[in-house]
Amino acid sequence: MLKNDGWDGVWVDSYRKCFRTEMPEDNEVMRELPEVPSVFFKTITASTGFRGCWDVFLWKGEEFLFAECKRKKKDSIRDSQLLWLETCLQNGLRPENFLLVEWDLV
Repeated sequence: MLKNDGWDGVWVDSYRKCFRTEMPEDNEVMRELPEVPSVFFKTITASTGFRGCWDVFLWKGEEFLFAECKRKKKDSIRDSQLLWLETCLQNGLRPENFLLVEWDLV
C-alpha cells in the first residue's frame, strides 16, 4: 500500500546493521540508502546506534516514516524503541511519522 502511494523503503536489520528489501534466505539482498534518507538515518544512529530502530524505514522525498511490527498480545515496544522514537522526534519528526502494525496468526 505504501509503495503504491509513492513511498520507498527497507527493512532495517539491526542485528547485522544493514538494510534489506527481501527476506535473508539463500539470497543476501541488501540495499544502500539514497542520500537524503541516509543523512537522516545517520543523524539518528549517531545518538542511538542501530539499537531500538523500528522494523521498517520508509521515505518519500524528504518525508520519513518508521513502522514497527508487533505480534498481538505477545510483543510490546521496548525501551530502546522508545528512545529511538524520542531521538527522531528531537530531530524533526512528528508522531505521524510512526506506525505500529499489530499482527496475529489466524
